[in-house]
This record gives sequence, C-alpha cells and structure tokens, in this order.
Amino acid sequence: MKHLKFFIYLLGFSLVSPAAFSAGVAFPALQFLVGNWEAEAKPGEGSAHFEFALDLQGKVLIRHNHLEYAASAAAPAGVHDDLLVTYQDGIPAAIHAVYFDSEGYGARYTVTTKGAGEAVFVSDPVAKLPRYRLTYTALPDGRLNAKLEVAPAGKPNAFASYLEWVSKKAGANPADAATGTPA
Repeated sequence: MKHLKFFIYLLGFSLVSPAAFSAGVAFPALQFLVGNWEAEAKPGEGSAHFEFALDLQGKVLIRHNHLEYAASAAAPAGVHDDLLVTYQDGIPAAIHAVYFDSEGYGARYTVTTKGAGEAVFVSDPVAKLPRYRLTYTALPDGRLNAKLEVAPAGKPNAFASYLEWVSKKAGANPADAATGTPA
C-alpha cells in the first residue's frame, strides 16, 4: 500500500508538472530582463545595480537589487537592498512575484506582459498600505527603462509616477547595442 501511494503521487506530479512549467525557455516573456544591469545616473544621484537570473533549474527568476542613495539636504546617504522572486503558479501558469527589502517591507505581485520586451509587476492591494506598479520596457538600443508608480493607501488604482530610470547591461556601451558591436 505504501508503494502504491508513492506511485500515485509520482504519477500525479508527472502529469501536473509539464503543464505548469512547459519545456523550453523558462519565463520566455521575461527573458529580456535576464542579466546584470547598472542604472544610468547623473553625478550626485547615487548608484544602483541589479541582476535578474534564473534559479532552481529555471523555475524562478530572481532579482537582487542594490541602491546607494546620495546624501541630500533632506536626508543622509543610505543603502537599500531588495530581493524579488518571480515564479509561475497554476494551470495555465500565471506569473507572480514576492518582494522583500532591507527596510522590512514585503509584498506580493502579479506579473503581466504586454508583448515582447515589456513586463508589469503590480503589488496586491493591502488595506492601509500604498500599492506599487513597476514596468520594465526593453529599449531598441538594448537598454532597459523602468518606471515605478505608487497608488496611495485607500486608492489602490490611483497610480501616479514616482520614479523612472534607464539601465544598461553591466559592461555594455549603449552605442555598441545600436551598431551591433559586441560588448
């Protein structure tokens, strides 16, 4: 009986697993994000770099983000680190993400794609907390545009622009991407 239960479990898992995680490229619509990125900043703005990498045999896409804030008249210099774990769930597979940061904040996100080269991460609404929408868009020259919008607590769909930046692949020159020259 013990072996029969194990066999049934194994059979059930083998039937569900291929449907939830299709063969081939993991997260095909998010492949444009994979790599090491550096935010383009003006002098005095601080610096940021992040990496998107597949892990767990392609079952998750992980972003590690590190940001160093420059000192300003309003605030001292600071550091922010965060982790975003993107995964597929259900049949057909929907894309979700879980976010954690060095300030103790955590959130769940639903991820949608609007065609090749665009991904939108929208945090789940939570009473009395702001809601976030982060949109990544691949630019024709190989760089990555990111736009962070925030909806105030109590108005979960009233998103307003908060921050926007452009990043390039670490070690890449945007002019090389436009001309096809390898980095």
